[in-house]
Amino acid sequence: MKWPRSTAQPWYEIRAESSDVADVWVYDVIGEDFFGEGVSAKNLCRELSQITAERINLHVNSPGGNVFDGQAIYNALRRHPASVTTYVEGFAGSIATVVALAGDKVVMAANSLWMIHDPFGCACGSAAELRAYADVLDKAEVTIAGVYVEHTGRERAEIDDAMANETWFSADEAKDFGFVDTVGEPLKVAAMAWNFAELGYRTPPPGGAVMIGNDTTPEAAEATSCRELVFVPGHGYYTLAKRI
Repeated sequence: MKWPRSTAQPWYEIRAESSDVADVWVYDVIGEDFFGEGVSAKNLCRELSQITAERINLHVNSPGGNVFDGQAIYNALRRHPASVTTYVEGFAGSIATVVALAGDKVVMAANSLWMIHDPFGCACGSAAELRAYADVLDKAEVTIAGVYVEHTGRERAEIDDAMANETWFSADEAKDFGFVDTVGEPLKVAAMAWNFAELGYRTPPPGGAVMIGNDTTPEAAEATSCRELVFVPGHGYYTLAKRI
């Protein structure tokens, strides 16, 4: 059966083909944007609560987004009684890496990327208000780093440095660092390329441009190919997908 999506667009999907296994695709920005698009924690967590399957396959291809929505999704998946296996199927960046780590096991396609960085945001107001907002960002960093430390077993200082430097990992590097349990076979790409050098990332991956996505299911391929908006650190939502 299918659970109804939160909007008419396939920004994410949950499908249970049997009573034993449910598949959840997170193929978008985390959090609802101005246009009502993106993976809303409110909607996704409500639908997760309806899953009674013993196993959940979590498919992730997301540049990240709202920290608090991501943390809510992570906590909902961790609390769920099902065994969760995460499959990184293109790109897990920013808070999407926290969502991915909700899995009891994390499998990353060999041609995927993983990126972590310090949380960022925009604020306006008095000097006191801006300083207070900086404190909020610091506290958000603590919650994210805590998930990374728990999963990898790395020292907090090493995690902090990697986040501050906006670190990109290949699948093998993510495995060596402790984020990923298994590197899977490379997946086919579904008609989208993002040029991270042009998107404003401070330290884009080698070569700047990388293709992400896969076509393992019609629903996932549809969700990837129809996406137009991506979240650019420090800039917001832009129409940046390139057809190839």
